[in-house]
Amino acid sequence: TETFTVNGIETGFLVALTDGADSSGSATKEQVIAKRDLDGKKIYTIGLGANVETQVLLDLQNTFYTSASNSGQLADAFGNIQRDIIDLANSFYRINYLSPKRVSNPLGIQRKMEVRLKNNTNTALDRMLSTPFISDTFTDQEPAMYINRTVEKLYGINNPEALSISSSVPSSASAITLFPPLDFSNFTWSIGNPALATLTPQGTIGERVIITPNGQNGTTTLTLTDTISNTVGAIGEYVKTITLIIGTGISLPPQTISFPTMADRVPTSPAFTITASASSSLPVSFSLISGPATVSGNTVTLTGSVGTVTIRANQAGNASFAAANPETRSFTVASSGVLLTNWASSSVLSGPNTAPTATPFNDGVENLLKYAFNMNPAGPDVSVLATGGSSGLPQIAVDSSGAEPVLKVAFLRRKGSGLIYTPQRSDTLGAFVAMTGTQTVTYIDAQWERVTVQEPAPPASAPSAFARVQVSLP
Repeated sequence: TETFTVNGIETGFLVALTDGADSSGSATKEQVIAKRDLDGKKIYTIGLGANVETQVLLDLQNTFYTSASNSGQLADAFGNIQRDIIDLANSFYRINYLSPKRVSNPLGIQRKMEVRLKNNTNTALDRMLSTPFISDTFTDQEPAMYINRTVEKLYGINNPEALSISSSVPSSASAITLFPPLDFSNFTWSIGNPALATLTPQGTIGERVIITPNGQNGTTTLTLTDTISNTVGAIGEYVKTITLIIGTGISLPPQTISFPTMADRVPTSPAFTITASASSSLPVSFSLISGPATVSGNTVTLTGSVGTVTIRANQAGNASFAAANPETRSFTVASSGVLLTNWASSSVLSGPNTAPTATPFNDGVENLLKYAFNMNPAGPDVSVLATGGSSGLPQIAVDSSGAEPVLKVAFLRRKGSGLIYTPQRSDTLGAFVAMTGTQTVTYIDAQWERVTVQEPAPPASAPSAFARVQVSLP
């Protein structure tokens, strides 16, 4: 049975292959020919070998008969049949037509649509297609925005319908606004879960979008906005969200990325490593988005220029976890003085109170020292660094627990700041000299480290000991 629909044409072909003259006798040759002509079906016949009745096969076919004496000729015969069927399939054309006619007035008037070929020399009844119709139920298309509108689907895709795409190859979606309030449109697309796919707008007004999946299954949303029509308050729907099903639509367990803040740095700072972790425990990769730096693995190298560096952390997922939403972090590359001023200005300070030597709260601690030792810039702060702490003025003490007393100085150091930290000691509170004893550096986080310096302080030669940490701009 032949089927003609907007989705395609289905028909059948008969290929009769025989290698002899025997038959089952279920029908005569004349009955087969009559049935063939009644149904209008195509029949191909192939005779294999020398023991066939060639004339019978010629009578049964209405396309062509082919003889074959070996497997190679048999393959050629089927190839010829395949090409003939393809040529027939390519000879069909589907015509879609939207009539401008609307509701009949009065009702019940029959109309007729005719389709003719230009310069057609055929004068028979089949020279044209003629279809009667009644337009009593026809309606006007409403002013609105549509996703993937076609002649078969005039209203496009609307919830609860969904757009289903492959999880391995890019797909596309299209937009159109009918009767826009301002006679022109501009489209923007967004996806509910960017970890599942990326969107690339196409066309002069974004009327098409390429959806590139990241290779994972999942269900999310696709939102389209006509930004021109949506702002004028006109009647119509100009923001539309539909369900987007990628692959099977079954999402893997989610994961998140923890990406700590990175410290601001001076252009001459040495290369440094960055860290981030995923809740899935899968490895996180880094990429440079912009700024005067390069990223290789988890190592960041500054190029020597000033500016803002922005880095993205990614985790693409695997068979057990969905891709994580990327996280981005930025830091400033500038001179030590600029970084200090930015730090002061980001609090409550302004004008002269942002100067390195200013003490805006009359607590005797200059801005430079508060900046250097992670102290409060927005109020009085004279705290001293506690053991294992992360804020405060240097901790200075004599440790007598060992065989010989030692002078210990512990202080915080701001990474990449360019500041010059010099621990010094004096026996008389007079001239201070740089300490040269053992120095231990303890990691705190991406921005801070704790430094401990200790030197012998024997009572016989040094009955008194004083220490300080001098901080200066380069």
